[in-house]
Amino acid sequence: MNVPSILIKKFVSNTDSANTKLVKMENNAFYFIHKNQLDKARTILFSNEYEKQKIIYKAGMDQLASQLDVFFKEQQNTLKKSFHSELLIMGFIIFILSVGWFFVFRFQYQAKSYLLNSIRLQKELNDMKERKTMKLAMANKELKKSEKKLIEINQELESFSYSISHDLRAPLRAINGYSQILNEDYGQNLDQEGIRILETIRSSATKMGTLIDDLLAFSRLGRKEILKTEVDMNKLIESVINEMNKSITHKAKINAANLHEVNADYSLLHQVMFNLVSNAIKYSSKGENPIVKISSEEKNGEIIFSINDNGVGFDMKYSDKLFGVFQRLHSYEEFKGTGVGLAIVHRIINKHGGKVWAEGIVNKGATFHFSLTKN
Repeated sequence: MNVPSILIKKFVSNTDSANTKLVKMENNAFYFIHKNQLDKARTILFSNEYEKQKIIYKAGMDQLASQLDVFFKEQQNTLKKSFHSELLIMGFIIFILSVGWFFVFRFQYQAKSYLLNSIRLQKELNDMKERKTMKLAMANKELKKSEKKLIEINQELESFSYSISHDLRAPLRAINGYSQILNEDYGQNLDQEGIRILETIRSSATKMGTLIDDLLAFSRLGRKEILKTEVDMNKLIESVINEMNKSITHKAKINAANLHEVNADYSLLHQVMFNLVSNAIKYSSKGENPIVKISSEEKNGEIIFSINDNGVGFDMKYSDKLFGVFQRLHSYEEFKGTGVGLAIVHRIINKHGGKVWAEGIVNKGATFHFSLTKN
């Protein structure tokens, strides 16, 4: 084996370990970059071990070049022809190694550039995320303040309405009581107009008392906690009808289909059904054969209840007013009521996370629907 081959073999032996480690580390770095694990890639490419292996490889290459140079100078007088051939070969080998080393440095430069760009982009994304997080935190803080203020305002309004309603009861009782005494003790001294006026006073006081009771019921709903249980709607509607037959004189025929069970607050749902069924009876009471139909169906994960009557109905263009407090589509003289019953229904169903709506045709009846989630 000639001397150049020995030198090259020695070079390969001395640098093989370094070259293997460099290739392995660079492959690992590319893997982590591909996986977007930039910190791990940076740790490899900027590590002391990586720099150490580069130095070893370069030192081996420098040593080979130096030894070959010495060898060529020693052999130039005796092996001139052979020297030219060997020199050409060695030059070619050195050229190949130089090109290889160039690509190593080029890879390192590209990898570092990519890594630095990725780190910069990651930093920008983190900064953007921090800014958005800060804005979101500030918005949440303001929302909590607004929520707290709204709760306080609602509590004050409920307290105020309760106080006003309670304070109004005393003078109403006095008006009712004194007008009754006046009628009993001095009624014989009054003419027909005087008796009519006295009766109007008593009727108005009674109406105001009913209105106050409804307002208190509406106000209490805001404070009442929902206690959900499995509700057998067939038993509930039976209870509502029995209660209604005792408290309301009517001739309506009430038909209740087999109703779905729901998970809801029993007492609140009882109030909903009582209000809707009594409404249906009231507005169909002037017909010859008033009929009220109660049914339910399951649709899109909800249970929808419907209360239908064949009464006076209503114009659909006024449907948005039905569930407002004190909103009425008929005069008090036509149909008694305070205009609070449907508002109570709306609030109760909303507290359950459901919806309530109505459909009607003038003189052809109306249907009130409300939905509750199945579970």
